[in-house]
Amino acid sequence: MGCGGSVPVRANSTSAPLENEPPVSAPNIDGTGKESDNGVAEQNRNPPGFWSTLAEAWACDDWFSAAAEGEVDKLKRLAAQHPAFLDSLNEDDESALFIAAGEGHVECVRELLRLGASVNLVQKEDRVTALMQAIARECSIEMIEVFLEFGADIRLASAEGYTPLHVAAGLGHLESALLLLQEGADVGALNEDGCAPVFYAACNGHSELVACLFEAGADLNVKSRVDGQTAIFPAASNGFVEVLAFLLHAKAEVDLQCRTTKMTPLLNAAVNGKPASVALLIRAGADVNACTDEKSTALHLAAANGFPEILPLLARAGARLDVTDSDDLTPLMRAALMGQEACVRALVRLGADAGIRCPAGSAAEIAFREGYQRVVGILEWKEEEKEMGGEGDGDWEKDCLSSWQDVKSLIMSGAVLLWPLTVFRFLSEKNHPIPRRQDMPRVLESLGMDKDEIYENENAAKRCGEEGQFPFMGDFTVVCLSYGWLDSSHPDPDRFHLQQLVNETGRFWWAEGEHSARVFVFWDFASLSQKPRTPEEDKLFSSALQRLDVLYSSVHTRVFRSTGVPEGSLNSRPYDKRGWPTLETFVTAFKPHYLVHQMPVTLDPSNRERGRLSTLMQQTVITPVAPKEFDRIVEAKTFTNGADVEPVKNLYRSFVLRTAGTIRHISYSLRSCFKESDCRNLIGLFKFLISEKQISVESVELMGTPLSDRRLMQLVEALGPVESLKNLNLCRTQASRGTMQSLRKAIKAGGFASLRTLNLTSCDELDDNCLGDLISFLEFTQQREVKPLTLSIPDAGFSEEGFAVIRRKAQSLTDSFGASNIFLLTELGEFVPNLES
Repeated sequence: MGCGGSVPVRANSTSAPLENEPPVSAPNIDGTGKESDNGVAEQNRNPPGFWSTLAEAWACDDWFSAAAEGEVDKLKRLAAQHPAFLDSLNEDDESALFIAAGEGHVECVRELLRLGASVNLVQKEDRVTALMQAIARECSIEMIEVFLEFGADIRLASAEGYTPLHVAAGLGHLESALLLLQEGADVGALNEDGCAPVFYAACNGHSELVACLFEAGADLNVKSRVDGQTAIFPAASNGFVEVLAFLLHAKAEVDLQCRTTKMTPLLNAAVNGKPASVALLIRAGADVNACTDEKSTALHLAAANGFPEILPLLARAGARLDVTDSDDLTPLMRAALMGQEACVRALVRLGADAGIRCPAGSAAEIAFREGYQRVVGILEWKEEEKEMGGEGDGDWEKDCLSSWQDVKSLIMSGAVLLWPLTVFRFLSEKNHPIPRRQDMPRVLESLGMDKDEIYENENAAKRCGEEGQFPFMGDFTVVCLSYGWLDSSHPDPDRFHLQQLVNETGRFWWAEGEHSARVFVFWDFASLSQKPRTPEEDKLFSSALQRLDVLYSSVHTRVFRSTGVPEGSLNSRPYDKRGWPTLETFVTAFKPHYLVHQMPVTLDPSNRERGRLSTLMQQTVITPVAPKEFDRIVEAKTFTNGADVEPVKNLYRSFVLRTAGTIRHISYSLRSCFKESDCRNLIGLFKFLISEKQISVESVELMGTPLSDRRLMQLVEALGPVESLKNLNLCRTQASRGTMQSLRKAIKAGGFASLRTLNLTSCDELDDNCLGDLISFLEFTQQREVKPLTLSIPDAGFSEEGFAVIRRKAQSLTDSFGASNIFLLTELGEFVPNLES
């Protein structure tokens, strides 16, 4: 459960497994399809001599092949000749219904059920039904409707207690979950670990599903039978801020403790370096001095693991700077022991006492014995450090306030006018197209809005700016609309984009009720002065135009992309063929994925082209590219003014050089749509930034992405020279021997100089053939100045002897205290490195 809470579902043997599907062992199903007392079809394996002739056996092969290929007519013919085929099983214990469901063949499933196949057939061991398999394989809503039409029992659970709703929640299938709930699925069903569907939705970052399940009655504080964790634990530790923000909004308990380690959500967030999670939990009242069973506080964990940006957050909230853990070490001593220069500097400037001694000595003596001379220097000049003030090399909250200033200045200067979402809802209710910025007050008054309310709406965003906080901590939201104009004289004459904006923002809790008055929208036509303009308006317009990329790229804004072009539009050119929207798209690509919302392409929910109602984690991935690749892409786009091509290229290059170098964290974790080509783009960007000496990435997280070992190998090669990189998360990927060889070669050549954590949890293709490269990699880490490394390998594919070899090697690489420099995590649920003094 410590690595994302995947729901084990089986892949069909007749096709390649889903790219994002966790690997599982094949369940055993047998039989002739007898109905049990509870209405569940149970199978007994076909006995010897079941097939009376060789011809019948060949026909059976054709039967399963027809199910895999979706050949309805062949299935009908074979079923007429061989009725026993309906619930028969292939050598992998799969029925034709199971296979057809997994392959997404709706008509095959319909026909098989019409012919009499058992709709509630379960596997003998795993007891997985065809409906569960269909959901796991991202089937259509129509498929689920067919199963329901023929009486599928949506409350049936697998051998481990997973229901269809568990599967839909864990994999982020929002439409499927909504339909199952509508049909009476048990929102509180618990699996054998005592986890409800909402836990798995939270584990995998599906904020919309968490909200949906909560509205259906899910208890957010149900504790796992294994360790007492609730949905808030994985949300905090994985940095799923959208999920965490909703859970806290819904009053989830913040100070629960894991029964086995005494970890709280705040401690999880601190040890995993998630400052936004830490900030949210502190604001919700989390105890900043809570400690683990080893008496480690959040300060200890953040300091030891190298997260200086978290330390000021904790200190300002009242965390005790000089508290000691079970080894009598203070957070400063922990940072010194681990050679965490930035954390040592931050703690000294925050007022930590460097003179405290323990049996191992002072912080400076500990750092000296470990060979960290620069840390010793910081501690010897501690008084000068204190006089410098500040918090050292990183302060998440102050960094956020600083980066917010660019957007804030546009608002406060009047260059852009952000109208509250309530204004756009008002216009939609009145069936009125949005007016240009200069006409908005007059139009609102003509539609019946009070003058005082108009004035309040016109100045509301400025008042939020004056409050001195950025959106995340100030409880307000900025939404930027990305779209294509549908007419040269008016961007949205028939209110298509307006209705999309109103409908889609309505899906989110932060735009509901009283929150909607603090959601501010940037829509160019209503936010920038339009022609004809006064000289003053011209000046403001030019100022805004030069800095519009700030609005779309900022981590403080959400971008809603309305890419549809309705039939009959005067400008019918598709969104992705337009030049300026291409710039907008790639500028947006630098934002965290959860801040980019793809809206449906039509307003008609029955239109198949509308697109799936998907969670943010499932939407199309937009990856940033290097300027050279952008130039190639944009040259193929259409500009109204052909002379705009070169300016757009220059704007993008300037933007990348100005912005990309400030990015610290890159995460595509659990993004099932993250493709090989997306990773190739990312590699190209890394190489460009390295060549320009503009890269400062500290964390790359690709947990659960469907990348091949070959692509991961190329990514590792590109990341090796990044001196700032501290965390590489390849959990639940296809990392194998190629990836390990690249890691070994890179670190041998002096790469990964600052790498502190390497997560290879659940990489089942890492087997004993990779041991030599992994052992060499660990040995080379000890030739770096930064020696400590946390290596996570629970559920990797090593044999028991392979794990034993790794443990012995880790134990042999010790520090001056005789404690291992390699902190090895081999069990799911382990969070805290055992740092012996």
